[in-house]
Amino acid sequence: MHISNLKLWNFRMFGSEDEFSPDEPNLDLDFTTGLNVLIGENDSGKTAIVDAIKLVLKTHSYEWIKIERTDFYKNETRFRIEIKFEELSPEEAKNFTD
Repeated sequence: MHISNLKLWNFRMFGSEDEFSPDEPNLDLDFTTGLNVLIGENDSGKTAIVDAIKLVLKTHSYEWIKIERTDFYKNETRFRIEIKFEELSPEEAKNFTD
């Protein structure tokens, strides 16, 4: 099992002044099987990508992850996160909630 794609709409720095469109994410990021590395300058969105994944997966780390006002792009009232998994076995799938 691995994450193959992440899409973000109006999440932190990944947003747009345009009307919200479910067909046009503000970030559409593909991952490969194996190791993926996020490299970029400060404030380029690396932490936002990792935190979006943590929000969806409901991380079990000691860090408390919750949605805050700063997670919304500017004055938006909603955001959306989609994660696509590949090679997910039925045994692995049973551990995810709807």
